[in-house]
Amino acid sequence: MKSRAKHRSSPHDPIAVVDIGSNSGRVMVFRPEAGGHLHVLAGSRAALRLARDLDRTGRIPQEALERAFDALRDFRAIALGSGVRRFEAAGLKTNDALFGLFETGAMDEAAWLKITERLPEGISEVYCHPATATKGVLAAEMPDYRHADELAAQLEALRRLVPHLEVIRIPGAGHYPMHQARNEVLAPAIRFIRSLTGASTGTSSSPPSPR
Repeated sequence: MKSRAKHRSSPHDPIAVVDIGSNSGRVMVFRPEAGGHLHVLAGSRAALRLARDLDRTGRIPQEALERAFDALRDFRAIALGSGVRRFEAAGLKTNDALFGLFETGAMDEAAWLKITERLPEGISEVYCHPATATKGVLAAEMPDYRHADELAAQLEALRRLVPHLEVIRIPGAGHYPMHQARNEVLAPAIRFIRSLTGASTGTSSSPPSPR
């Protein structure tokens, strides 16, 4: 959607990004700055539990939908309060196939290998929440999920499928390493992208220092 107020955009206008997932939603508001830095202005998250409340017909109950709508209204208020003045759809994508809906939280190696044997064409989504431990936000929102077991099973299945898989462990990071250890995540991610695109690796792959 777009707001009614007319506003001439600038490269340094605040930008809000909203992500609605199966278990939680999040908003991050940042302002682009010189040198590629992103200055974070505000952020918030909300427990949605959309997948947990699904019944066997695959329908989301009205109560769960209202939780998501309330979260979106809160996210919009945060964005407006941080200076965002225009709202618009930004390439919403959906998957073509879904796996693990009723196994999420307990995806073992056998389940992973079974999924890889029948992946269809297009975009597939697998419900899983791997992490090194169930603590903090994960303990509050998904106390009965076996996060560490899912991580071990996912890595073992990937090792079978990709013999030369490189596993990078980031001490102290949990389910949200891109926020908890940004530099440690960005450096290998940039290296991986360059290996796929054939881009030169002669320059440093170190990301900008966080602001």
